[in-house]
Amino acid sequence: MKRMLIFLLAMCGSLPAAVAANPSVFTYRRGTFESSMTLQSQDDAYRVYAVRYPSPMITAFATDNTVYGLFYLPKSKSPVRKPAVIVLHTLGGPNDVTLLLAAYLARHGIAALHLDMPFYGPRSDGVHHFLSTNVDLTVQNIKQAVMDIRRGAGWLADQPEINPARIGIAGVSLGATLASVSFCVDPRFRAGVLILAGGNLAKGLVANGLMASRRRMKALGLNYAFLSKKLAVVDPLTYAPLGAKRRADLLMFNARQDEIVLPACANALWRALGKPRRYWLYGGHYSTMIYLPDILDKTTKFFQRKFSP
Repeated sequence: MKRMLIFLLAMCGSLPAAVAANPSVFTYRRGTFESSMTLQSQDDAYRVYAVRYPSPMITAFATDNTVYGLFYLPKSKSPVRKPAVIVLHTLGGPNDVTLLLAAYLARHGIAALHLDMPFYGPRSDGVHHFLSTNVDLTVQNIKQAVMDIRRGAGWLADQPEINPARIGIAGVSLGATLASVSFCVDPRFRAGVLILAGGNLAKGLVANGLMASRRRMKALGLNYAFLSKKLAVVDPLTYAPLGAKRRADLLMFNARQDEIVLPACANALWRALGKPRRYWLYGGHYSTMIYLPDILDKTTKFFQRKFSP
């Protein structure tokens, strides 16, 4: 067990297979596109709209080619256009944590667009998954997700209630990983909050059974060296240096006993991003959600400071 732990820590701290950052991997056509926005619910502070628009990446999976989301728009009589944040969910899909984050932001005057990533929610075909032993599909899903997120920024910028110069991004776990890449390759994101994010994607897939059991992955030849080489083109560590000059516009939260995103992996991303401000939480990947009220408060205040006139 001790030898395995030493191996995992070393693996997390190491860089994935070296490739040059190539933002064109996530390039999409910024032309006009059709979208819809339908009122779903409302309360005293905000309205929630169901949003859909076409994915910029057309794949072989028909259900996956439309992006779905929930748009939380604060109620206000002020003519001042509002800031907005794209909110990204965890590997488990849309859940109470990220939906609460979107609602909390809206209640405090910041609009939020909570997006479903490829093969989640209405985009699911019941067969394929965002992460799987089909490594090429996993890479495609990450590329598509970042393109979808970037188009989401464009959609927000086109809304008459939103200030296009004040758009941010936030995510939890997998969502934070995608948020880090999106922030680094798209300067339209003026601020970002990464909750339980880390670098070196191959590590998570090998060490934590996120793709399949270690035994099955070994049988399929999906070892660290292979995955590191295949995933480098979409790994957050590859693109982090592009965002390092904007480290003052980033905020990170990491867990000291995280069993999914090991601290060494979190540190690798933090260093590559230029060491932005960070809060350490005591607990594991899931148990740190006891700090959710504090995370919501700090996240919202961070965006309010960054988006203040």
